[in-house]
Amino acid sequence: MKILLLLWAPLWCVSFCSVACGSEIATPSWVESRPVEDGWYIGIGRGRRHSLTEVGVDVARRDAFKQISRETGISLDTLTQLPDITRIATWESTDDIWVYYRMERDHPYLRRHAVQEELYSIEKRLDRSSVLLKRGEISRALGHATRAFAEVQMLQDNRVGEDLSRHISRVSERTESVLETLFDNISFIAETPYRGPLTNIASHPPVTLIWTEKQPLPHIPVRFSITQGNASIPRMRTSEQGEIAIRPQEIVFSEQLVIEASIDVEPYLSGFSSEFRERIVTEVDLLSPPVTNVVFELTPIPIQLVGKEAFFGEEKKNKELFSSLQEFLSTQGYMLSRDSSKFTFYYTADTRFRGEQFGVVTVDLLFTLSVECRETDTQVLTASVPKIRVNGATKEAAAEYAYSQGKKMVIPVLEKALFQSGL
Repeated sequence: MKILLLLWAPLWCVSFCSVACGSEIATPSWVESRPVEDGWYIGIGRGRRHSLTEVGVDVARRDAFKQISRETGISLDTLTQLPDITRIATWESTDDIWVYYRMERDHPYLRRHAVQEELYSIEKRLDRSSVLLKRGEISRALGHATRAFAEVQMLQDNRVGEDLSRHISRVSERTESVLETLFDNISFIAETPYRGPLTNIASHPPVTLIWTEKQPLPHIPVRFSITQGNASIPRMRTSEQGEIAIRPQEIVFSEQLVIEASIDVEPYLSGFSSEFRERIVTEVDLLSPPVTNVVFELTPIPIQLVGKEAFFGEEKKNKELFSSLQEFLSTQGYMLSRDSSKFTFYYTADTRFRGEQFGVVTVDLLFTLSVECRETDTQVLTASVPKIRVNGATKEAAAEYAYSQGKKMVIPVLEKALFQSGL
């Protein structure tokens, strides 16, 4: 003990000399626990003496310990029972008592305090992820959730007591639940054009498959598997955005085309536990849950809309279009919802020249399969198409007719095509 006190002499002798010389004591109200060169922590606590009696000294010492307890997270009872060799030094003046306390950096109590802080930080990150998910910002939400999961995995090996271990388990389970919800909300769509009688298959546009979500994740690759009958159709073009095109000559339109797509979530699972890898499959299937693949019957749907009213809100035409689509989909085992918050029409217009005059505008309905699970487990489809064709050229725009708060919208490029066509 004498050796230790000598080591710390410069620290408390300065204060002692201040009093001896009659000058005022330098009184840091509390010097936070901080790392020092030898890898130990120092805590300094100050308590005011109420009297010169031994009882007054004990009260002042206890006040000093309270400050150290608040900073380190170590209980007051534990601090007061620590041996003097850990406490290092106690120095008293007429009015104050100072306790100099030091402990190893990996002391179990300090480690416990650090784990608690880390758990609170992870829970805040999960809260943030849930907020972003509600906003539809899935990419950012997924980033927060995966980082939270990696952080909580690092806490698993800490020996911090039964109560904190249970807290770690609860946070870990919540993190996995948030990740599962996020993966379920990455929605995939696959688009297949349905046009009128195909007299010239070579002129038919390629079948294009895409996947999307409210906030796309372009850095996640999507793998496609496309088969027809017993033959596999080779992939002609892929991109990081998950787009693939197939030459029409490779498709027999009278046969069934089976398209499967999967998202590779391995980059998000690196460093995770093997147990979690087993629970979250590394490939999320197309339109999952619960459909693992989608079967496209390439039967043309010759739906032709005539007249401007069909685009600008003539209710009778809209109901007829909806009924036609609903009837077709019902034969495929699907149900189309007319939920005003979800049901959206998309159109394409194919305009042909005839000398100085425009010909009849043929409007084909293209729809994309987008399955979602509701409480009733009903598979709900919405109709959509990402491109339109005007005067033979594909425009990077969608002609959108949305039932959204009673507002009807038409993308200007389609409006222009209709005007030129005399509709």
